[in-house]
Amino acid sequence: MTPDVGVPPKPAPPAPAAAPEATSPAAEPPSRRAAEPPPDGLTRLRAIILGRERDAIRRLEQRMEDPAALAQAVERALTTSVRRDPRPLADALFPVMGPAIRRAISQALAGLLQSVNSALEQSFSLQGLAWRWEALRTGSSYGEVVLRHTLLYRVEQVFLVHRESGLLLAHLTTPTVDAQAPDMVAGMLTAIQDFARDSFQVAQEEMLETMQVGELTVWVEQGSRTLLAAVIRGHAPVELRVELQRTLEGIELEHAPELTRFNGDASVFNRSRPRLEALLLMETRGQAGAGKTPWRTWILLTVALALLLYFGIPAMIRQHRWEQYLTRLRGEPGLVVVHAARENGRYVVRGLRDPLAGDPAAILQQHRLTDEEVQGQWQPYVALLPGFVLRRAERALAPPPTITLSLSGDTLVAAGAAPLAWFSRAGGMAPALSGVGSYVEHRMAPRELPGLAQLVAAVEARRVLFASGSASLDSAAIQEAEALAGEISRLDSAATLLRLQLGVVFAGSADDVGNEDINERLRQLRGEAVRERLLPRLPPTLLSGAATLPPDTTAAPDQAARALRRSVRALVSLPDPAAPEPVP
Repeated sequence: MTPDVGVPPKPAPPAPAAAPEATSPAAEPPSRRAAEPPPDGLTRLRAIILGRERDAIRRLEQRMEDPAALAQAVERALTTSVRRDPRPLADALFPVMGPAIRRAISQALAGLLQSVNSALEQSFSLQGLAWRWEALRTGSSYGEVVLRHTLLYRVEQVFLVHRESGLLLAHLTTPTVDAQAPDMVAGMLTAIQDFARDSFQVAQEEMLETMQVGELTVWVEQGSRTLLAAVIRGHAPVELRVELQRTLEGIELEHAPELTRFNGDASVFNRSRPRLEALLLMETRGQAGAGKTPWRTWILLTVALALLLYFGIPAMIRQHRWEQYLTRLRGEPGLVVVHAARENGRYVVRGLRDPLAGDPAAILQQHRLTDEEVQGQWQPYVALLPGFVLRRAERALAPPPTITLSLSGDTLVAAGAAPLAWFSRAGGMAPALSGVGSYVEHRMAPRELPGLAQLVAAVEARRVLFASGSASLDSAAIQEAEALAGEISRLDSAATLLRLQLGVVFAGSADDVGNEDINERLRQLRGEAVRERLLPRLPPTLLSGAATLPPDTTAAPDQAARALRRSVRALVSLPDPAAPEPVP
């Protein structure tokens, strides 16, 4: 059956679209679906087959367009590469890092050399010496004092702040400045600006341009979207503010897109660090004269050296003499140094002194020091050293020269020849002396004294021989008599030192040959002959005489023994010593 004429055919209903799978592309927006023709079968088939790959490619494109995601991927890749083998990355960076490192090192060495030259020039000048004195007086370092006096201005910190949010975009400081919480400082700058506008009801474009904080000044420049703040020490010129404005304009021009869509990421502003580093300026006084040492410096050094030689060397000599004087005092028996120091421009020494000790004033003169330079303050005391105990005993007992005092422990021993009166007085006084516990005497005859016994024996051992039946001195007898005179002179000298009166008797003898009366006469003549021969040679104080020896009736054993009986010998007499003179 055919359709009626004039009646259009009824369109077939569209085929139902397949439901999208989980991996199919996202649904297009309504406007786009309305503009595009309905998909045909081939399009639907392509979407079913390639839909997953198209989604992966689209996600990859989105990640490549996102800098944050790309930075994370690159960072992970670099970390993995370095862990696996760091050599390729090091070889790739070497052409760039080498020149940069060499340039940084050369700049650091140049700055160090300039600092050393400046320090040396300032140290050896009049102004440098004055600054060193100020550093010692105030307790500051020398560098701080130099910077305080020579610094015109120095930009110590630079802040780049986002104007709307108050977030810190960049912050730079000089190497010698310790910055504290730069993010907090940036927020406070923004808050202070808002507080000033609200408090004084000024326009929004108006701002606080300068702040003074002690020795620091803060200059603030405002841009369309950022704030640039410079922390300055000293007095900066107006040209620095112009430089701040130029730097801020250049940064906003360079980062216009980032500032327009700023989302809190400040890492993109690292490209502006060279601009900000150029603002860390410093200017000091006297830079034009660097490297020159003024003639006044040499004059000052010459005067200082002359003053050092004029005042320093004598002071060193006095100090050396003072130290030697103290060493001598500390080693002197009977002196005890308690305190030694310099007081009120002169040396002062205090201590204890035994009356028998050496005189400190005499020791002072020996070291070429005067009473104006050294003042001594000594208190008396009694030293119990053995030498001082003996000296006190000698002063108190006044022994004659024939008495020798010694100390055995605390026992005082008196040995020698002396009158009985002296021994009696010494026995009563000695135990009462300081340092003497007991007293002992060893009495001797004068001829037994150690200094006289050998001399007496030598005199009495001499024999002047005569021929049989003769009283005349031949050449041999004269020679022997001369030798006897020398022995007597030595004995007399020793006796005089001991205050003893020496007496000598020349006694003659004869053998048993011949008449006894004749022999007796020979004995007498022989003694007188020797005395008369030696009298001009003997000391004038010597007591001398002639005598005869009794005859020896024993038989002589030989001719030598018989010849000794025809001789003259000297007999020594030493009476007891005289009483010592009383001590005043």
